[in-house]
Amino acid sequence: MASGNSMSPAINNGDRLWVCKLPRLLMKHFIKRGRVVVVEAEPDYFIVKRIHAIKEGQIMVMSDNADTQSRYCGTLLPLERVKGVVLFAGDFLRRGIKVNEAEQLNP
Repeated sequence: MASGNSMSPAINNGDRLWVCKLPRLLMKHFIKRGRVVVVEAEPDYFIVKRIHAIKEGQIMVMSDNADTQSRYCGTLLPLERVKGVVLFAGDFLRRGIKVNEAEQLNP
């Protein structure tokens, strides 16, 4: 479940996330600029951010909401820290899954 509004409007506080965990062998095929991913920023501390850049086995992530950038935004993180790709986000129990949300998350 999302906590905070750093990824608003694509992902809002309290939204449930459907995440596809990535095996290391397939990682390079799914990691693309613009994708929303779950990153283990520190041991047992996970963040949800959009990939801004990819350089030699590292990624740079950013928040969608420019007013709430975290300390990890704009720094290079090892690709191995990506734990999954966000497929859908929203309050599934109240409004269901909308296809356009997936398109908005992963252009």
